[in-house]
Amino acid sequence: MNIRLLLTGFATLCLMVSCTPSKEKMQAEIDGLEAIVLDQGDTSHRQELLACYDRFVQKHPEDSLAPEYLFRKAEVLRIGKEGDAALDVMAELVSRYPESPRVAECYFLRGLVYEEVFYDQDKAKKAYLSFIERYPEHPLAEDARYAIRYLGLSAEEIIASFEAKQPVEE
Repeated sequence: MNIRLLLTGFATLCLMVSCTPSKEKMQAEIDGLEAIVLDQGDTSHRQELLACYDRFVQKHPEDSLAPEYLFRKAEVLRIGKEGDAALDVMAELVSRYPESPRVAECYFLRGLVYEEVFYDQDKAKKAYLSFIERYPEHPLAEDARYAIRYLGLSAEEIIASFEAKQPVEE
Protein backbone atom coordinates (compact mmCIF):
# COMPACT_ATOMS: atom_id res chain seq x y z
CA MET A 1 0.00 0.00 0.00
CA ASN A 2 2.79 2.45 0.88
CA ILE A 3 4.59 1.70 -2.39
CA ARG A 4 1.42 2.47 -4.36
CA LEU A 5 1.02 5.79 -2.52
CA LEU A 6 4.68 6.60 -3.08
CA LEU A 7 4.44 5.79 -6.80
CA THR A 8 1.25 7.84 -7.15
CA GLY A 9 2.94 10.79 -5.45
CA PHE A 10 6.01 10.46 -7.66
CA ALA A 11 3.86 10.26 -10.81
CA THR A 12 1.93 13.36 -9.74
CA LEU A 13 5.17 15.24 -9.11
CA CYS A 14 6.55 14.25 -12.51
CA LEU A 15 3.33 15.37 -14.18
CA MET A 16 3.42 18.72 -12.36
CA VAL A 17 7.03 19.33 -13.33
CA SER A 18 6.43 18.43 -16.95
CA CYS A 19 3.40 20.73 -17.10
CA THR A 20 5.25 23.65 -15.55
CA PRO A 21 6.16 26.13 -18.27
CA SER A 22 9.85 26.72 -18.86
CA LYS A 23 11.43 30.02 -17.99
CA GLU A 24 11.57 30.90 -21.68
CA LYS A 25 7.87 30.12 -22.14
CA MET A 26 7.02 32.24 -19.12
CA GLN A 27 9.06 35.12 -20.55
CA ALA A 28 7.36 34.77 -23.93
CA GLU A 29 3.94 34.79 -22.28
CA ILE A 30 4.87 37.93 -20.33
CA ASP A 31 6.19 39.60 -23.48
CA GLY A 32 2.96 38.82 -25.31
CA LEU A 33 0.76 40.07 -22.50
CA GLU A 34 2.84 43.24 -22.11
CA ALA A 35 2.34 43.93 -25.82
CA ILE A 36 -1.43 43.58 -25.37
CA VAL A 37 -1.78 45.43 -22.07
CA LEU A 38 0.92 48.10 -22.27
CA ASP A 39 1.48 48.67 -25.97
CA GLN A 40 -2.10 48.23 -27.17
CA GLY A 41 -3.80 49.47 -24.00
CA ASP A 42 -6.07 46.41 -23.73
CA THR A 43 -6.55 46.12 -19.98
CA SER A 44 -8.72 43.00 -20.22
CA HIS A 45 -5.53 40.91 -19.79
CA ARG A 46 -4.07 43.05 -17.00
CA GLN A 47 -4.76 40.59 -14.17
CA GLU A 48 -3.29 37.76 -16.23
CA LEU A 49 -0.12 39.81 -16.77
CA LEU A 50 0.16 40.55 -13.04
CA ALA A 51 -0.27 36.84 -12.27
CA CYS A 52 2.46 35.97 -14.80
CA TYR A 53 4.86 38.37 -13.11
CA ASP A 54 4.08 36.70 -9.77
CA ARG A 55 4.57 33.18 -11.14
CA PHE A 56 7.91 34.06 -12.69
CA VAL A 57 9.23 35.65 -9.49
CA GLN A 58 7.97 32.73 -7.43
CA LYS A 59 9.51 30.09 -9.72
CA HIS A 60 12.74 31.97 -10.51
CA PRO A 61 13.50 34.29 -7.56
CA GLU A 62 17.25 34.29 -8.24
CA ASP A 63 16.90 35.15 -11.94
CA SER A 64 17.99 38.66 -12.94
CA LEU A 65 14.53 39.21 -14.42
CA ALA A 66 12.79 38.70 -11.06
CA PRO A 67 13.39 42.27 -9.80
CA GLU A 68 12.66 43.61 -13.29
CA TYR A 69 9.29 41.86 -13.34
CA LEU A 70 8.49 43.12 -9.85
CA PHE A 71 9.28 46.63 -11.07
CA ARG A 72 7.07 46.21 -14.12
CA LYS A 73 4.29 44.84 -11.92
CA ALA A 74 4.53 47.93 -9.72
CA GLU A 75 4.33 50.13 -12.82
CA VAL A 76 1.24 48.31 -14.11
CA LEU A 77 -0.39 48.73 -10.71
CA ARG A 78 0.56 52.43 -10.55
CA ILE A 79 -0.82 53.08 -14.01
CA GLY A 80 -3.98 51.21 -12.97
CA LYS A 81 -4.33 53.55 -9.98
CA GLU A 82 -3.73 50.74 -7.45
CA GLY A 83 -1.41 52.79 -5.30
CA ASP A 84 -1.28 50.64 -2.19
CA ALA A 85 -0.52 47.52 -4.19
CA ALA A 86 2.12 49.37 -6.24
CA LEU A 87 3.82 50.63 -3.08
CA ASP A 88 3.76 47.10 -1.61
CA VAL A 89 5.43 45.63 -4.70
CA MET A 90 8.07 48.39 -4.68
CA ALA A 91 8.77 47.66 -1.00
CA GLU A 92 9.10 43.95 -1.84
CA LEU A 93 11.57 44.71 -4.63
CA VAL A 94 13.66 46.95 -2.36
CA SER A 95 13.63 44.34 0.41
CA ARG A 96 14.32 41.23 -1.69
CA TYR A 97 16.65 42.76 -4.28
CA PRO A 98 18.46 45.69 -2.61
CA GLU A 99 21.26 45.59 -5.21
CA SER A 100 18.90 45.86 -8.18
CA PRO A 101 19.32 48.95 -10.36
CA ARG A 102 15.52 49.32 -10.14
CA VAL A 103 15.65 50.15 -6.42
CA ALA A 104 16.42 53.82 -7.04
CA GLU A 105 13.54 54.04 -9.49
CA CYS A 106 11.23 52.54 -6.87
CA TYR A 107 12.06 55.41 -4.53
CA PHE A 108 11.31 57.90 -7.31
CA LEU A 109 8.06 56.14 -8.27
CA ARG A 110 6.84 56.32 -4.69
CA GLY A 111 6.59 60.06 -5.27
CA LEU A 112 4.59 59.52 -8.45
CA VAL A 113 2.20 57.17 -6.66
CA TYR A 114 1.55 59.72 -3.94
CA GLU A 115 1.23 62.51 -6.49
CA GLU A 116 -0.79 60.83 -9.25
CA VAL A 117 -2.74 58.09 -7.49
CA PHE A 118 -3.38 59.41 -3.99
CA TYR A 119 -3.14 63.14 -4.82
CA ASP A 120 -1.21 63.59 -1.57
CA GLN A 121 1.20 66.42 -2.28
CA ASP A 122 2.85 66.30 1.14
CA LYS A 123 3.73 62.60 0.89
CA ALA A 124 4.77 63.05 -2.73
CA LYS A 125 7.14 65.85 -1.76
CA LYS A 126 8.61 63.77 1.08
CA ALA A 127 9.10 60.80 -1.26
CA TYR A 128 10.79 62.96 -3.91
CA LEU A 129 13.04 64.58 -1.29
CA SER A 130 13.95 61.15 0.09
CA PHE A 131 14.84 60.02 -3.42
CA ILE A 132 17.02 63.10 -4.02
CA GLU A 133 18.75 62.61 -0.67
CA ARG A 134 19.50 58.94 -1.41
CA TYR A 135 20.37 59.36 -5.09
CA PRO A 136 21.43 62.97 -5.73
CA GLU A 137 23.32 62.06 -8.92
CA HIS A 138 20.70 59.72 -10.37
CA PRO A 139 19.33 60.71 -13.80
CA LEU A 140 15.85 61.03 -12.25
CA ALA A 141 17.02 63.44 -9.51
CA GLU A 142 16.36 66.45 -11.74
CA ASP A 143 12.90 65.08 -12.54
CA ALA A 144 12.22 64.80 -8.81
CA ARG A 145 13.29 68.42 -8.33
CA TYR A 146 10.94 69.53 -11.10
CA ALA A 147 8.14 67.43 -9.65
CA ILE A 148 8.55 69.16 -6.29
CA ARG A 149 8.62 72.57 -7.95
CA TYR A 150 5.39 71.94 -9.84
CA LEU A 151 3.44 69.92 -7.28
CA GLY A 152 -0.15 71.06 -7.10
CA LEU A 153 -0.08 73.11 -10.28
CA SER A 154 -2.40 72.41 -13.18
CA ALA A 155 -1.00 71.65 -16.62
CA GLU A 156 -2.02 75.14 -17.71
CA GLU A 157 -0.13 76.73 -14.81
CA ILE A 158 2.99 74.73 -15.60
CA ILE A 159 2.84 75.69 -19.27
CA ALA A 160 2.31 79.33 -18.35
CA SER A 161 5.36 79.24 -16.08
CA PHE A 162 7.48 77.88 -18.94
CA GLU A 163 6.13 80.45 -21.37
CA ALA A 164 6.89 83.27 -18.95
CA LYS A 165 10.54 82.18 -18.94
CA GLN A 166 10.78 81.90 -22.74
CA PRO A 167 11.44 84.97 -24.87
CA VAL A 168 8.54 85.73 -27.16
CA GLU A 169 9.38 85.13 -30.80
CA GLU A 170 8.09 87.61 -33.30
